[in-house]
Amino acid sequence: MFERLNILVSEAQESDKGLIRTQHLVADDDLVSLLLDKGIALTGCPTRYVSEDETASGGNLDMMIKLMERGVVVSINSDDPEQFGSGWLNRTIVEAQRNGNLPSETLIKLMRNGYQSAWMTSQQRSSYLRQFDQTCDAFDWGL
Repeated sequence: MFERLNILVSEAQESDKGLIRTQHLVADDDLVSLLLDKGIALTGCPTRYVSEDETASGGNLDMMIKLMERGVVVSINSDDPEQFGSGWLNRTIVEAQRNGNLPSETLIKLMRNGYQSAWMTSQQRSSYLRQFDQTCDAFDWGL
């Protein structure tokens, strides 16, 4: 895994869901240090298997949160074109909140991380994050 990540680092600054499913990643200090040092973001889908096995997603979500607690930029995403514009991300975030009983601050962090790790110019990122923050500030979280 470490060798694979080193290869990925030389080719890109993001790794996709394949790594987020690796359960031992949280405990691998060298790997976490490499992710932090290189600014590599991870994406994952904590609810991907909910329809197949309702217990399957809990470990992925827990691991994503633990990695975030260690400073790794983690976000919820999909690279499946048929899900773009389908409302999939909204449903996935709602399910992640339900399955993990996540506070709004954690959900906001997961969503902000999506912008932090997206391949776009810093000007675009700043603009999107400003809009996102304004939306979050105006939202009634019902808490």
